Amino acid sequence: MRKLLPVWLLLFSANVMASSHSPQVSNLGTFYRVEADSDLGFNYPFFLYVPAVKKKKLPLLVIPNNSGGSQLDYETQVRKSRSELLEWSALAESMSCALLVPAFPRVYGKTPIYTHSLSRNSLEVKAGELKRVDLQLIKMVDAARTVIKRKDGKVLDEKIFLFGFSASAMFVNRFSFIHPEMVKAVALGAPGGWPLAPLKEYKSKTLNYPVGIADLDPLINSKIDLKKVASVPMFLFLGEKDENDSVLFRDSYTKADEDLIFSLFGKMPVQRWPLAEKLYKDAGLNATFKLYPLGHETNRAVHDDIVKFFKSVEK
Repeated sequence: MRKLLPVWLLLFSANVMASSHSPQVSNLGTFYRVEADSDLGFNYPFFLYVPAVKKKKLPLLVIPNNSGGSQLDYETQVRKSRSELLEWSALAESMSCALLVPAFPRVYGKTPIYTHSLSRNSLEVKAGELKRVDLQLIKMVDAARTVIKRKDGKVLDEKIFLFGFSASAMFVNRFSFIHPEMVKAVALGAPGGWPLAPLKEYKSKTLNYPVGIADLDPLINSKIDLKKVASVPMFLFLGEKDENDSVLFRDSYTKADEDLIFSLFGKMPVQRWPLAEKLYKDAGLNATFKLYPLGHETNRAVHDDIVKFFKSVEK
């Protein structure tokens, strides 16, 4: 096991770190790297952005990392997490909020563990550095409060905003069901072809995690409270031409899951979308679904809608 460093901060320059694919990176705020600290409950580093605003109390936006690609070594994944922070700092700047991006590893090999999507087998890890990354993220948020208070003299809101796209959308979607008491609002796009169904069964078929929530309670050793989930405003979006479908891949869903989703909900993500919307509405969740004329991507219109959504929750 690699040695874990105590928490320390590395201030780095947006001018140095900005790349050609992230031209909207802001130079107004401050960027930090916080190292892993097992004593504080998180085994991997995370990155923080704090905007240069006069407000003493700030919202915190959390965007779980999504390295994408395949077979990337961990140091490359860490660098991609840092790049994600820089890329999304413009969004945080427009919301006048702090931003946190973790650097969780995505594990490949014979038994892949898709931590970036909060996959079933990531919740099943019972020991070691990968144990319950959702709980580690909560500890990172706690540490961020301490860092920002000490370094910037600012206080973070009690609840957090969550945003994710693709695999990280799967993460925030599932995290919001498991820890709704922490979440002020969540926006997510293209969540792997299927958002978590707020049901234990549908048409007499059992919906186990991550298709639904039938066996989620014993999986997390806690009880899902759909009334609390219903208190979380949700904005879910998908591109009309998006064919990116994690249901087909075994690091995300089993073959039995795939067959179940295909038979009950449809074979294409956009085909499933209206039914997913109905399931969320029928369950009483505060969820808005939207389709954009896009593929597996976002654009300025999407970003503007995300900001409007979060700002509407702030009012």
